[in-house]
Amino acid sequence: MGTRSGSSSVVRRALIPFVVWSLLTVVLVGLVSVYVARDVAGKAALRDAVRRGETFAHVVAGPLVNAGVRSGDPVPTAALAFVLASRLRDGSVTHIKVWAQDGTVLWCDEQALVGKRFALEAGVPALFVTEGVIGGVSHMDHDENILDGSASDLLEVYVGATDHDGVPVVVETYWSMERIDDTSWALLRDLVPLTLGSLVLVLLAILPLALSLARRVDRGLAERETMMHHALSASELERHRIAAQLHDGVIQDLSGIGFALPSLASSLPPEAEAARQLLGQTREVVLRDVAALRSMLTDLYPGSLAEGQLGDAVIELAQRAQRSGLQVGVQVAPSTHESLTVTRMAYRIIREGVQNVLKHAGATRMDISAGREGASYVVTIGDDGRGIDAVRPAGTGHLGLALLGQTLRDIGGDLVLEKNTTRGTRLAARFPIDLVDPSLAAGR
Repeated sequence: MGTRSGSSSVVRRALIPFVVWSLLTVVLVGLVSVYVARDVAGKAALRDAVRRGETFAHVVAGPLVNAGVRSGDPVPTAALAFVLASRLRDGSVTHIKVWAQDGTVLWCDEQALVGKRFALEAGVPALFVTEGVIGGVSHMDHDENILDGSASDLLEVYVGATDHDGVPVVVETYWSMERIDDTSWALLRDLVPLTLGSLVLVLLAILPLALSLARRVDRGLAERETMMHHALSASELERHRIAAQLHDGVIQDLSGIGFALPSLASSLPPEAEAARQLLGQTREVVLRDVAALRSMLTDLYPGSLAEGQLGDAVIELAQRAQRSGLQVGVQVAPSTHESLTVTRMAYRIIREGVQNVLKHAGATRMDISAGREGASYVVTIGDDGRGIDAVRPAGTGHLGLALLGQTLRDIGGDLVLEKNTTRGTRLAARFPIDLVDPSLAAGR
């Protein structure tokens, strides 16, 4: 079997949507992944900041607070200030407060707040007992933050701890959101490539499978097309064989009989008048049957169609239809480079349409048109008969149209019956112009 001319286009038409939708899926999943990963990374960064705040309170700040710090003794207070100030200088912590249980600020990097008493935020008093942790974003609008000098939001961590003397204190630390964002983006840079990379690897793994499936579909279409060409070839050869047998056998024999009967009648004696009349009637029947067979022969294999002259063959059909009293208009575009297969398919459609109009439409006029439209060949047959109830695919009614419609669908075309613009019915058929000649298909 040869390679189909449209093979690459079939594979391309199958792969392009797959690749496009895959890329869109990657982009969509990537955006969702970024959103989810950013949320996960942000929460992870906040948890990390809270843990660092908890460690700082229990290990560094809490043990440095003692009775001297609570009473304002400059020596232990200076030692506490030195250690905490070093954490402030390295930028890991933005602000620090150490709270007594009554809301008094025991130490703060803003000296003006030291010794002042404020109402503790909800949940903070319980930390003196539970030594738990409360973390959240502070909007810096509370009274104790008025001197902190920061206009941006900070992560505020309250940690319950015990000082050097075992007295409960709460250490409040403020962590810069910029550092948290940096940590978040660092995690994000690790998560997103992993997610997107996995998707891309999956797509790269699937792409060969998609290509293989597209090629299998293409081979299936090629095999079906070849089978269709063989069927058309076999049908055409059978029609040619039947036409030849009719012409060289039955028609010739009947014609000979028709010519022989007058001679036989003339040889009868004068008193055999009844026999002569019977022979005359027989001759009329034979000649009428010969004419009918010749008309059938023309339908099966019109001579002009064999030469690629579709217009002449259609005019012969129209003339026979006109003998039944039907007005027929014919508009067939001159043949240019259409193959004999295209011409024969168009003639088959027109013949079937004409027969249906004559048998079922009850029309007084019929119009036939055929010609190339782009990459397709289009045939339309309209009549002014009784019409149909609704638009429907050709093939849902009479057997001939059903078979013809299925044939056209198998070769990539279509056949539709619909209401005419004024009255009656319109049959519209369309099929590819690049049909392969059956004789060539048979030789594959």
